[in-house]
Amino acid sequence: MSVTVKLYGDLRDLAVRKDSMTESIGVLELDDFDASAEVTQLLDVLGLEESDVSHIFVNRKYSAITKTIKNGDRVALFPSDMGLLYHWYFPKEE
Repeated sequence: MSVTVKLYGDLRDLAVRKDSMTESIGVLELDDFDASAEVTQLLDVLGLEESDVSHIFVNRKYSAITKTIKNGDRVALFPSDMGLLYHWYFPKEE
């Protein structure tokens, strides 16, 4: 399955290319990602620990690490040093 991953902050160094609109966002296209995997498996593929990530968005919705990723989904990962306040405003989707 195909998944687009946008990486922010220091995590963008894991990406092979940058977002076409801004150089501050790294982009990965994972074409052979396991179907119906959770965000935890995505972190494993990227070589990241749960503690490396502060916020996760799947299809622009604030999500838990247990959120299931489906074909065509877009995932955004923010590093732990970018402790944004999203958890105060949005409930996490499981």
